[in-house]
Amino acid sequence: MTFNQETPRENVDFSPSDFISTTMTRHATKLISHINDLREIKSSESTHACRVAIRTINAHLNTFAPFLRRKPTTALSQQLAWLNKKLGDIRGLDVMIALITDIENEQVKQGLITRLHSQRLSQELKLKKFFEVPELDLLLKDLANFALHPPLRRKFAKLNGKKSKAKVTAAISHTWVLLFDQLESLPKRPNAKQLHRLRIATKECRYAYEAASETNLLQSPHIQAWTKQLQKQLGRVQDIKILRTWIKKQTDLDPLVKTQALIYFAPNLPTKKQLLGGTVQIPK
Repeated sequence: MTFNQETPRENVDFSPSDFISTTMTRHATKLISHINDLREIKSSESTHACRVAIRTINAHLNTFAPFLRRKPTTALSQQLAWLNKKLGDIRGLDVMIALITDIENEQVKQGLITRLHSQRLSQELKLKKFFEVPELDLLLKDLANFALHPPLRRKFAKLNGKKSKAKVTAAISHTWVLLFDQLESLPKRPNAKQLHRLRIATKECRYAYEAASETNLLQSPHIQAWTKQLQKQLGRVQDIKILRTWIKKQTDLDPLVKTQALIYFAPNLPTKKQLLGGTVQIPK
């Protein structure tokens, strides 16, 4: 599958270090701001915002890995994975609460929602204690330093502006190639694991093209729109999977409530044809 995109604007002063720094700093700033909001309990949505910032940063670390020194990049990725895991439990409960809220059957809704709110309160107390650990401030400091001074590999620091721009643009374009390779290699009826891998590739592609757009490197609004739509579709699949897993683990839940809930949230995995024929036309 080929696609058209605008030719990147010529700029002899282009630097991969400046590009990566600008991109990383934008999302590092967001993450630090949302962490502070969580510490001050300003908004429950800050948990989700933190997770978005983390996965965006991780996507950029993967996309631009060829330009970055491996050791400091791997160290930062591991720190972010640690933070993401700490935030993941409470965010998962928020997602499940939102899904349960839409159920019309009051018996099933109340049987699940009360339990979810209780578990969320417990996780919220754990998270509050977590924000006091010194490792978190160290992580945020390391992230800020990485964003301001990306550890660029020596061979890329010596390239002129034109060659640097071409290589960064190629790295961004490659995320689309990888995404479509995954799409085309899917069976007619992909399983949940295959769809989860596709979701990760979709995120990396979307965030790469958003970074290119935000820095005026190149504009591809059709790719951005299509990957956003696909990510939303695949996100719903993952959310249902997480909820069903949680329901099955509630061993002391009323059997009738559990059965009705599992029927209501029956897995509805999209086919390959449905993924390729989304509401947004695939860029050519």
